[in-house]
Amino acid sequence: SDDLAAQPLEAVSLQPGEHIVAGGGQATVVRIMAGLAARLAGLEGLRAVAWHPAGSWMEGGYFARIVAAWIGGGAFPALGLTAFEATAGGGVESVGLGFFTGQELRVEALAGEARAETVKLAVRVVDMLVRHGPLAERATLVGPSGEPLVVEPEAGGKVLRLWREA
Repeated sequence: SDDLAAQPLEAVSLQPGEHIVAGGGQATVVRIMAGLAARLAGLEGLRAVAWHPAGSWMEGGYFARIVAAWIGGGAFPALGLTAFEATAGGGVESVGLGFFTGQELRVEALAGEARAETVKLAVRVVDMLVRHGPLAERATLVGPSGEPLVVEPEAGGKVLRLWREA
């Protein structure tokens, strides 16, 4: 923003060392790196935490809270470590999930569904994908209300398309 542009700022980047760079997207490595970043997020003068795979910027306290909850066994912090962009037809597609799973997720919206509801479903499925890994073939999942969800790899397996089956 304009008020930050006039201030002298310094960026600090955390990256895995050469000995683990190939596994930098693995949940264990990311948890450790995110935990360290969460501790640094409490430093005085911190303006924001940027999570580059998702192109997201977060207030330090928010970042520290969502990472602490995840490290403590909670849900994956999809609203921070991933982002969601609107698609044609009212759906959403993840940005940054591929860092963890090698796949992005596109969720088709129901007719007339509020975007917040579509994102809510996407967040739940992102948590499941980060916990269990990528999908190689079409599968049927059970949604939060017991509804059947169909997920199918597309684009050579780089995108998972999810829709609710009637």
